[in-house]
Amino acid sequence: MSWLYRAAAAALAGVLVVLAGCDRPRSQVSGTVRHKGTPLPKVFVIAIAADNQTYTAATGPDGRYALTGVPRGAIRVAVQVPESAPPQGEKGAVADRSGSKSDDDAITKGGKAASSPPARPRPELAKYLDPNTSGLSFDLRDPEQTYDINLD
Repeated sequence: MSWLYRAAAAALAGVLVVLAGCDRPRSQVSGTVRHKGTPLPKVFVIAIAADNQTYTAATGPDGRYALTGVPRGAIRVAVQVPESAPPQGEKGAVADRSGSKSDDDAITKGGKAASSPPARPRPELAKYLDPNTSGLSFDLRDPEQTYDINLD
């Protein structure tokens, strides 16, 4: 009976090796997101791989991002640009303990939070929110690949 157990274990191990070999190689993608030539900090790059898995990264202060573990093949990209905040010093916004603008700590005489002007939308960048309309895509082939994103 032990030879049957060993044969089954060997067959299972062989199947697992074959299945593991079917997985696509993975890569790192990095680049810079720019709008009209200016690097965009604090935006999200969303990559959708051929297997429909989503990979996201935020850009740093210099507009650079890095995605890791992305399977090679056709990649569709979306960019989520947060709405712009009201300018510093605009009426209704007050500084909180950290020095940033916040409504949470702003209390009026009536005990209600002071209202800040709403964030300004970025309608010119709305098309980049959807990977099907963004026009951003590339073929990921190399273990480390650069994909710079230039938004009009």
